[in-house]
Amino acid sequence: MSKYLIILFIIFILLLIGLYEFNNKKYKVFRINNSKYKINNQQGNNLISIILPSYKRPSLLINRTIKSIFNTTKSYNNIELLIGLNDNDDISKNYINNSKYLKKLKQLFNIKIFYYKNISYYTINNILNDLALRSSGKYIYFIDDDMKMLTKNWDVKLLKLKVPKLVIIYFKDINCWGYCHPIISRELFKVLGNKFSYLKLNDAYYLHLAYNAKIGYRIDHIKTRELKCNSKKWKNELKPSRCKTKNKYDNQIKKTDLIYKNMVLNNIKTIINHPYYIKIKSPVYIKEYNYYDI
Repeated sequence: MSKYLIILFIIFILLLIGLYEFNNKKYKVFRINNSKYKINNQQGNNLISIILPSYKRPSLLINRTIKSIFNTTKSYNNIELLIGLNDNDDISKNYINNSKYLKKLKQLFNIKIFYYKNISYYTINNILNDLALRSSGKYIYFIDDDMKMLTKNWDVKLLKLKVPKLVIIYFKDINCWGYCHPIISRELFKVLGNKFSYLKLNDAYYLHLAYNAKIGYRIDHIKTRELKCNSKKWKNELKPSRCKTKNKYDNQIKKTDLIYKNMVLNNIKTIINHPYYIKIKSPVYIKEYNYYDI
């Protein structure tokens, strides 16, 4: 009888070890500001990871961007939302924690919020990269905290697309040059080495890749609307106004283009020489940009 008990005990211990190993593979535990979080490491074939950085715009973030996303999403199982707050105070954090709408939404859907607190001089590209590394979707969708989704069932339409594995997808944005907010495939994110190159210029970086490597894919029937910089409704959360900083921003783009040109060209060559590479016939092209001659 004692032998059977010993065998059962050993089996029980082995089952516990197996369960522990399974959970370790499935989840990754990490710390931000001394708080533990668990992130699902299993990448979903039918999951869209929305990367949403924000700086001192809590009302705009929730009442315009987040509400529009969920009001137009057909299935909450199709998306996960990763929000990165980079404020130097607790105003946004307190606003979000007290939001009844967001509390209800968290019960239905996978939302993760990370507080960077601006204590390490985190630049926006570092935040985007950090959030993307924590994501698990088939597609990684970068949006701004003033964007509004206009098209119903956009999630299903995106997941039904038959596109190459290395692709940058753009929805039609009414106010932002025409095409903003890149959606990149998980495979492309891996090929690029999980790194972002531009300081606050991820749009410009991906436009170079989309056009020069011929991997940009446009979807005009899914529409978004970025907020105009002179919006009266949200004027309190749009300071400093993008209108006042546009020339400075454009000059920064040109300067950064020159600094990172060789690195971007190397990334383009890496994409073109990859086994998954398939050229897209009608690449995204925006006339405001001076694309590299390769």
